[in-house]
Amino acid sequence: MLIEMKQELKKMKNDRPGERFKNEHKRARRRGVAAGWARILCLGLAIVTAAIGVVLVFIPGPAFVFFILSGALLASQWWAAACLLDKAEITLQRAWNWSKKKWTARQRR
Repeated sequence: MLIEMKQELKKMKNDRPGERFKNEHKRARRRGVAAGWARILCLGLAIVTAAIGVVLVFIPGPAFVFFILSGALLASQWWAAACLLDKAEITLQRAWNWSKKKWTARQRR
């Protein structure tokens, strides 16, 4: 199961920004993850990984990885969550690039 999760995260990493979570939703549908007990298990795992991410924000650790994993699990179950996460990714990338540009301009002064 861990190997499969690593492979899915690698596929998500290679997807275009703004389409990662929608593509994960489609892949999960093809795998049959969105039905029955698997849906409940995915949602439970999403909650647990998000909680771990929140804890790791306050202590040293890879919180970002757990938030991405939690988002992927949510996106695999709900199309609306996949669309929202894809939009959030684009917005966060733009904000990051803007702040980076401002920071470098300020450093040059």
